[in-house]
Amino acid sequence: MKSQFKNGEEFFFKLNQVFHLILAFSLLPFGIIFLYKKEHTSASAENDLITIVILGVLVLLMGFLVFQSIVTYKKSFKKLSEDWRLRKKMTFYYDINYHRFKYVGYATFLAVAGYFLDNGFLFAILYGILIFLMSLWRPTERKIEEQLRLDPEEKKTLRQREDIA
Repeated sequence: MKSQFKNGEEFFFKLNQVFHLILAFSLLPFGIIFLYKKEHTSASAENDLITIVILGVLVLLMGFLVFQSIVTYKKSFKKLSEDWRLRKKMTFYYDINYHRFKYVGYATFLAVAGYFLDNGFLFAILYGILIFLMSLWRPTERKIEEQLRLDPEEKKTLRQREDIA
């Protein structure tokens, strides 16, 4: 997903928009299922063997997606060159974060599906952990500047929301 940015303001807006949209997309179904289960939960309900296998597969897939997002993100920074112009660095950072958030977003949907199928709270807890993890990964100006190894002039351009040459 290639994107061009004319200034730092547009960059921060689009990056945070992607972050918050991916975060929010799983929140509505989780809330609906949570309220539904609150009204319709039977204390004697137990999971059958097929459901347990499906839930196990969901946990493994969630773990794989989170692992994949971490590994891909860390590997991507090896490609970063300090010779790149600011616009290319911003596009690079946007793209790798988009994919990072996308993987974790898929994992949150698996957690929501698991919560729907499960009679316990394991998947609600896993969902909460994923949301917390995403909040730790939220892009901030300081984090972006450090990770992209911006020089003082690039930092100034990004912070003052000046158009990029």
